Amino acid sequence: MQRCEYVLPPARANAAPCRVVVLTPDSPAPGATLMIPGGGFAFGAPETDEHAGRSLAQAAGMSVVLPDYRKAPEHPFPAGLLDVASVCVTLAKQPETIGCTAGPVLVGGDSAGANLAIATLLLERQIPAAGLLLYYGMFAPGQQRASHLRFADYPGFTAGKLQRYTEWYLPDPARRSDPLAAPLHASDTALTTLPPVHILAAELDPLLSDSLALWRRLLALGHSVRLDVAQGMPHGFLQMSQHLQDARQALTLCGHVARDFASGL
Repeated sequence: MQRCEYVLPPARANAAPCRVVVLTPDSPAPGATLMIPGGGFAFGAPETDEHAGRSLAQAAGMSVVLPDYRKAPEHPFPAGLLDVASVCVTLAKQPETIGCTAGPVLVGGDSAGANLAIATLLLERQIPAAGLLLYYGMFAPGQQRASHLRFADYPGFTAGKLQRYTEWYLPDPARRSDPLAAPLHASDTALTTLPPVHILAAELDPLLSDSLALWRRLLALGHSVRLDVAQGMPHGFLQMSQHLQDARQALTLCGHVARDFASGL
């Protein structure tokens, strides 16, 4: 699989130059998927998500673009969002600058990256994305939901970490209800502008309730949305695909859904 790195100049106001890694399988279909790494808005990079990105690119049959956006706490909201949105604009309007071909653009991410993915399309409504891929995302910072309490001390990702990352990304509590930080607060009208959505949740995850709440909201609006819940899996399990068969199967599923979105099925 071809791997290329680029540093993109800002394509929108207040964004910073952003390094991206582009993964391209053999004989790719036109277009690309912008896949935003998670990590609590504070960690994560193309390298941390590269193995999953390669699996997704192979299963979808199209290029995957991994952006290295600015991180909290040094760069709180909306810095990372503006960087990701800038990359999305470039991918949609000038894909050849990062070795991609013109075609369907999908936007997705895992964990904090899923928050940034939906926020990007709420911010850049003129981008005609073909699909939105949201993997165990955080969609309502600062809110206590059932899974936050049930899995508060679950190994690997705890309620304490969730609170800390929220405080780093959104140090001003007044901004925690901004729809670009908390997409569950977006209006019905805004949510209906989104393309078809795939939500992948993990059963043993403090953020399970976020995914379920977003799914119910979209379903009530009559929006095209698919929900899959990976049974017995913890938060971040897609990054464990070298050891977990369930993670490999989930990535194959995600790639096939992405392929269907790109082809308009």
